[in-house]
Amino acid sequence: MHAKVIISDQLACSGSANMDMRSFCEQFELNAVFFDGKVVDRLVQDFYRDLSVSYEISLSEFEKRSRIQKMKEVFARLLSPLF
Repeated sequence: MHAKVIISDQLACSGSANMDMRSFCEQFELNAVFFDGKVVDRLVQDFYRDLSVSYEISLSEFEKRSRIQKMKEVFARLLSPLF
């Protein structure tokens, strides 16, 4: 998951944009702004659910990824401008 979410009181913003002109203009990314309390509450619930199954990966653990995983990452980076 790579979406960015901002939640404040009864307002939420979610999407793929990095909040800079490059994301909005050159990469055609966008975000949605939600004012509906039910939608905002659902985003809060989703956030805490995701947080409960998340864990930090240490640098040493990251460096131990397999050669196959590293090759998959390189391949994905080559395709990323196409999607």
